[in-house]
Amino acid sequence: MFKAFKDIGKKLEKKKILYYPGCMTQHALPEIRKKYKELLRKIGVDFVEIDLLKCCGSPALDAGYKKDFEKLKQRNLEILKNQNIGKIITNCPFCYRIFSEEYGLDVEHISETLERHSPRLEAKTSFKATYFDPCNLSRQRITEQPRNLLKDLGIELTEFEKNRKNSMCCGAGAGVKANFPKLADEIAKKRLEKCPTTTIITCCPACYAHLKENAKQTKRQIRVMELSEVIN
Repeated sequence: MFKAFKDIGKKLEKKKILYYPGCMTQHALPEIRKKYKELLRKIGVDFVEIDLLKCCGSPALDAGYKKDFEKLKQRNLEILKNQNIGKIITNCPFCYRIFSEEYGLDVEHISETLERHSPRLEAKTSFKATYFDPCNLSRQRITEQPRNLLKDLGIELTEFEKNRKNSMCCGAGAGVKANFPKLADEIAKKRLEKCPTTTIITCCPACYAHLKENAKQTKRQIRVMELSEVIN
């Protein structure tokens, strides 16, 4: 009987919002994670984090390890259920795709969240920049939200020749950087050479880190910024 009452209590408990930074942001870009948490608090989002939650499984699935992915997925789903999570906000496009397409969960990319609250935000400074579409967002039709947010903040945007659903990969995704690093670097440098401005803004940790790394090797001086770095 006690268990029955406990189960009823869980159902009546208000669903929580989870902020999930993704593996790369959590382990390689902690300053980006910290900034997004500050921004979510600034716009009044009441969120939780779950240390027990592991990788979403994107690398395993993309590499063809379907059984390993399913194990990760089922473990994560159980944790999310036990923690009464009703919605996930993530800044990682890879995680966004996996949670949406493979887990079937209510997930939102953080650019969508911030766009809705743009009147409460401001840019550190106004400047001209080019927005770079992450593959996993543009193929999920999340293209206007980050652009609208940046424009609302007073950033003057220009475009790559190929953008939105026709955008070109930076070279970091689908295991290319891990397995073919030279090819990945060549792709990144080609994208940087095509940038019509001296500043690129993207909202994917993989694109950000990879383009920033290769920007140091190009003749042009191009500044690569992650979305959170633009916002106060």
